Amino acid sequence: MSTKRIIETHREIRAVLDRLARSCDLPEVCAILGDLGSLLPPHFADEERSDGFFARVVSENPNLDSRVCSLQRQHTDITADVASLESDVRDYLERAVARFFARRDALVELLRAHEDAENSLVMDAFLTDLGGSE
Repeated sequence: MSTKRIIETHREIRAVLDRLARSCDLPEVCAILGDLGSLLPPHFADEERSDGFFARVVSENPNLDSRVCSLQRQHTDITADVASLESDVRDYLERAVARFFARRDALVELLRAHEDAENSLVMDAFLTDLGGSE
């Protein structure tokens, strides 16, 4: 991977991170995390290839080896964190949606029963009025 391509990919990652940082909409956050989860592994793999960016850096500047090693170690953690966060958001949304629909169904049932009771009251009152006026 060329240095130009790495810089372009870093800009793309930064743009996705900016979207992630700005978003307060959980379904959108989940989608952005999915985008990030798709973007990072091939990018990290390209950097870590035996002829990749990191190898070239160390080959040309051996004194940078410890920094490269540190960055490589972070790749695994970052990839796992993105996947874990996306999973957590998906689980939360699934639970929230299930809880919402359960509450919605309970409200519909309660309100239907309430309206039926009121209709029954209206009918009883109407029949009483008719019966009492005879």
